[in-house]
Amino acid sequence: MTIHWTAVLEEEGDVLFRVGRDGDELVADWPGTLVLRSDVAGDRPRFEPAADAAPDAVERLVRGLGAALVRHLRGGLSLHASTVARGGLGIALLGPSGAGKSTAAATLCHRRGFTLLRDDITPLALAAGAVEVAPSDGAHSLCEDAVAALGASPASVQSDGKVYVASSIAAQPVRLVDIVALAFDDSLSAPSLEPLRGARALEVLVPTVVRFVVDEPRRQLAELDALDRMLGVVRLHRLRRPRDLRGLDASAALIEALLLEEGAAR
Repeated sequence: MTIHWTAVLEEEGDVLFRVGRDGDELVADWPGTLVLRSDVAGDRPRFEPAADAAPDAVERLVRGLGAALVRHLRGGLSLHASTVARGGLGIALLGPSGAGKSTAAATLCHRRGFTLLRDDITPLALAAGAVEVAPSDGAHSLCEDAVAALGASPASVQSDGKVYVASSIAAQPVRLVDIVALAFDDSLSAPSLEPLRGARALEVLVPTVVRFVVDEPRRQLAELDALDRMLGVVRLHRLRRPRDLRGLDASAALIEALLLEEGAAR
């Protein structure tokens, strides 16, 4: 049966990722690396690595985005975000690939005393008027120039050229209190932080939700309801900063100030 692709991510004409339907089965495809097939309830997922795929690339996808896609089928909510914590309070750093999530998280962990919960994909647990994030990852995935800027010690090099940098991992789930949406703006000379509320907040959050099914309105309505409930207990800010690694500390200071403000209010 021919697969009907419902969403495709391309870069310069190359397909990086796509999701679709093959009869009653859902399919997620990272061409040349991994295929995920599942029933619509997420009860029977199957991961099928490509014959010549790098094992570390397959493992990252299975543990990260692949697991989040299955979680979406089971009714869970996950964001494209790196999450760090200090003093039992968490901050999620939101953005697409290349937004600098891992670099910002590594700066906070290596220079500001934070611990790492999630490096790239953050599953959220919404219950009893709070949002929790459980720890999983123990290393940041960084570009070599970010490693050099931080003065960090590489743990290993991945097949895609990125570098694992070990971090202190959080010991237990934390309460998420802030989300910071990262954006580059080279017209700025210093980082700038602004609060986002209402429709502006949803406009930023919706594209960052990890979703497998994109052609069922009822699922999208459920996501919007979950995001709206989350925004009732978690603040959202946008951090704009120049694309200059020398400004890492200035950005980290603004993010840290949010946590200090939240802690002082409790």
